Amino acid sequence: MVSVIIPTYNRANIIKRSIESVLTQSYQDFEIIIVDDLSTDDTSRVIQEFNDSRIYYLKNEKRMGANGARNAGIQCAHGDYIAFQDSDDIWRNDKLEKQMCMFQKRKELDIVYSRYIRHCADGKAMLVPEEKYAQNLLQEEISHTLASLNVIGTPTMIVKKKCFDECRMFDLNIPRFQDWEINIEFVQHYKYGFIDEALVDAYVSTDSITNTTGTELVSKALILKKHQEFFDTYGTMDIHLANLANIALNEKRLGDLQELLGDTFFYKSIYLNIEKIIKKQEVIQKNYLFVKEWLFKEADSNLINSFLSRYPDDSIALYGLGDIGKLFLNVLSDENEKKIRYVIDRNLFATTKFSVLPLEGLGDEDFDGIKYIIITAIAHEEAIRQELARVTTVPVISVYDVIKDASDKGNISAKET
Repeated sequence: MVSVIIPTYNRANIIKRSIESVLTQSYQDFEIIIVDDLSTDDTSRVIQEFNDSRIYYLKNEKRMGANGARNAGIQCAHGDYIAFQDSDDIWRNDKLEKQMCMFQKRKELDIVYSRYIRHCADGKAMLVPEEKYAQNLLQEEISHTLASLNVIGTPTMIVKKKCFDECRMFDLNIPRFQDWEINIEFVQHYKYGFIDEALVDAYVSTDSITNTTGTELVSKALILKKHQEFFDTYGTMDIHLANLANIALNEKRLGDLQELLGDTFFYKSIYLNIEKIIKKQEVIQKNYLFVKEWLFKEADSNLINSFLSRYPDDSIALYGLGDIGKLFLNVLSDENEKKIRYVIDRNLFATTKFSVLPLEGLGDEDFDGIKYIIITAIAHEEAIRQELARVTTVPVISVYDVIKDASDKGNISAKET
């Protein structure tokens, strides 16, 4: 039998679909233990409406958080296997069947998990883990992968109850990434199986702990300190410390980070982050100088004009009027100048023969007929791509893409560079 633990707090409006996705499973040997973390809405009434003897409803006497609620459910479980469901998620109807079949076929396994679809509050959906993480990285090399990032969602897991009995429960002090933390512990003792398909639809609501400012900093700092030896073993400790310093800088919480990490780790994280920034700036500077040199060469600028000749007039928007942007425009032939409808730039008073528009306020009608947006701002390319993605679906390429395409066709030295 599988004991399905569902922690919940004020989810009366959505928990019904979560429970139904368990009740309609093709594998039916289960119990459902719902642990209510002191809800103040109609959660209890919604649960009582099911009138199913397999559903057990527990209500905490005080708030314990998701980890405490899961631990309470595990302690009450009658099954030899523990599965986890969140009150705002939905299981595919063959989830339990596929995972329990794997347990039956491979007796050595202690934990079986799968991919899942993460539905964000803005309507976007993504596969977790991404397809680039092949099956060997998620099974044979799962320790290496977990040392780099969190790839196992709690609602995808089925765990033999003995793992909690022999090892430990969820850490009550960690407000987020509890799935990552418990799996870092378990992977050092137990055998994992992986089903290479999405068996859960996970929904991130606006009031989710995932969207709570500050929880990422606190949770990651606690996990790094607690599992230092694990991260050191797989060589990822320095990477995580550098990223943690970056989070603290962005949130203006360096004082909190110092308190969380202690002086030794704190100063190391700051040093590593600065070192990372310096290296990145060195790369950007080298690329910047290369692009400027490339654009200055007459033969290479001819290749850019050849590249643009494939597009009709008035069909390209250029993003950026810095040095690279101005050079790019200066090498255009009279014919190709007609390809540029306008330039997008924060400096609306920049001197140019082209119309300069701010990104803010641009709508679908402004991109009607635009075939490509070309980014010339090298240092901020990734951020600009994200910014543009919020307002248009027009394909975006960078000046690098233009140069690579032109270089490949022109068979020049820049190709190797």
